Amino acid sequence: MQFFIVAKSESNKKLLLQNFQISFDFLMINQYSVYFHWIIKRTFSFPISPMSTFCVEFHPSKEEIFQKSDDECREHAELFRAVGGVYFDEDFLPNAKSLGKIITDLGKADFENLNDPWYPPSRFFKNGWSVYDNAWPFHVTQGRLGDCWLVAAIMCLARRKDLLEHILPKKEYTRDCGIVQVRLFVDGKWEVIKIDYHIPQDDGRMRFLRNSTNQLWAALIEKAYAKVLGTYGHLVGGHSNNAFRVFTGSHGRRIPFTKDADPDKMWEDFIRYYSSNSLMAAATPNFEKDSEGEKLYESVGIDNNHAYPMLDFQEIDGGRHRLIQLGCSNSERWKGKWSDLPAYPNDVTHTFTDAERAACEKKTFWIEIADFLQYFHCLYVCEYRLKWAEQCFTQHIHRQPDDETQILKMVVRERQEFVIEVGRRQDDHGKHTLFLNIHKSTRDNKCGELLLTFNEYSDRISTEQFYLDPGTYFVVFYNYPVYDQLEIVILDWVVRSPKPFDTTVSLDFVAFPFSTLIDSVQQVILKYGNVEKREEDTIVIYNWKNADCCLILVENLMKWTHVRVNVNNMSNSESLDYWTLKDKERWWPVPPLSKCIVAYFQNRKVGLPAGHVKIEVGFPVF
Repeated sequence: MQFFIVAKSESNKKLLLQNFQISFDFLMINQYSVYFHWIIKRTFSFPISPMSTFCVEFHPSKEEIFQKSDDECREHAELFRAVGGVYFDEDFLPNAKSLGKIITDLGKADFENLNDPWYPPSRFFKNGWSVYDNAWPFHVTQGRLGDCWLVAAIMCLARRKDLLEHILPKKEYTRDCGIVQVRLFVDGKWEVIKIDYHIPQDDGRMRFLRNSTNQLWAALIEKAYAKVLGTYGHLVGGHSNNAFRVFTGSHGRRIPFTKDADPDKMWEDFIRYYSSNSLMAAATPNFEKDSEGEKLYESVGIDNNHAYPMLDFQEIDGGRHRLIQLGCSNSERWKGKWSDLPAYPNDVTHTFTDAERAACEKKTFWIEIADFLQYFHCLYVCEYRLKWAEQCFTQHIHRQPDDETQILKMVVRERQEFVIEVGRRQDDHGKHTLFLNIHKSTRDNKCGELLLTFNEYSDRISTEQFYLDPGTYFVVFYNYPVYDQLEIVILDWVVRSPKPFDTTVSLDFVAFPFSTLIDSVQQVILKYGNVEKREEDTIVIYNWKNADCCLILVENLMKWTHVRVNVNNMSNSESLDYWTLKDKERWWPVPPLSKCIVAYFQNRKVGLPAGHVKIEVGFPVF
């Protein structure tokens, strides 16, 4: 057995042992090798088996990260003021390499003037400039880059002063020294992206995202995002929910829908999201060039394969007409019903300049919900909580599927509200059916009663807001299906609450058998699924499904007898993904007095049924 502690003080060693509740006796008995590190960030790890390791890294608070960056920028600014000159970012130089492979919003490669110099703000705005001043969505115009998904998300920030100031704080050293801080949530933690204020240009105009006024905020945010991804070219193609998450640190969801969606239900959801201060955008489907679909969209002034910010909602004529206000990132504008309705009332526009009045009518429009459902196919939504306390940490897992696992333990000292988010870093398997289950702890610290469950087909999942009374709870994260090979996973966790964590809640990870995860999902099926078949004193077949997938569970009630289960997919749908427990083997035993998830179905297309299956149950013949 090995035991290592790296710490700056003896008190930190004691704190580690107390915090993670691990004793030397426990380590000796179980023959685990344990490694603890306490240097700047709190980290702990230990191998579970010769092939398995586990590590959790707790990140500093965003306040600490922001303050540290601001202090460094102030020091750098003093040096520039003493010697003259302005800041140039050596990590994102003004050259063709930083531009990358440029694809325009028309899908064409752009090779023109890639080595032209980048200009400071004073070259674009001869009469003075500001970072932002009373920003509006119609100030923003997409440039020569196919990043409408990002532009739509940026347009959503314009009237969210608190969020805009959070992302791009106004600092005196930005104007006189060219030092810009952009705060983004990257890889599960907050980072301050430090850039300079030089912007790519072509023939004296901003090459990419532009502002119709003398404000620079939108172009600076786009530049910082490009730096995170490596080049401007890497901004081509994406989804607005990802940008929402990077801007807010909160989970952004992509919600597909069809033309047959219930308009009453959709409107109810829209108003609920809007009332909760959520960021919202919508996207149109993609069509082949010169196809009938593309021609139809062109005829009504809607771009295909394009993202639009959702800015406002209103009901007219006693609710008979329900209208959605969308923003335009380019020159295309809706030509159908309600397109001539003024973007804003007179008590708002009377403060605008003539140019702003013209821009707001050109860059925004109203569309009725029936037409919206006809031409759009996807909603992006993000509910953010800037003022809530949060704890961010990253879980690194390298294990065999059947090895022991680690489950988050929460000790709550007073009743409070929570939101928990978990994101799985991208891997070769892409999206999964994710479960995030909240269990009450038993008296002997086992995973007990299922209290809440949340599920989503994605690479990340978030709970809704929920309350916990004082007590101990376990948070089980599980992705389905589980693959047979060695699993290497990085999970980014965020736990949020309106109350501070240091006095009201503690977080820890506890080792459990891998079967605990299976049992947690089985509890979901038993509690929320339907009984498809019941044979007295022999078997029960359960079916659980949501909008994306279906799970089938078989429970063997017999005391001594095994049963064999065969599940066959009877659907011919090419969009249906189908797994059973054993690849290519359709029969397997369910032991006496046990439960087993025997099949999983997932549809890659929204609005399609989960498929039809044939289940055969065989009994041994003696």
